[in-house]
Amino acid sequence: MADLKHPYFPVDAAIPGYLPNSTPVAELIATFGAIVGAVIGLTLWQTTRTAKPVRPIDKFAAAWFALCKPSPALIQKKRMKRLTGS
Repeated sequence: MADLKHPYFPVDAAIPGYLPNSTPVAELIATFGAIVGAVIGLTLWQTTRTAKPVRPIDKFAAAWFALCKPSPALIQKKRMKRLTGS
């Protein structure tokens, strides 16, 4: 396992548990784009279903919040799961 090359510096550092990415970049980008599109689309759809009209800047703010707010929480949850082993 220690003989796997990694793209980090220092190059000769041992990184326990390092596995190179096996997913093609195009698949990663397509998946990311689909998730972003779904979140923004759902948010914009929800803002059009209100009784009062919503200004475009408020629709943008809602979509931005929906896209950016969960990201740190999900990353932290994944990091804690990896550190605790559960």
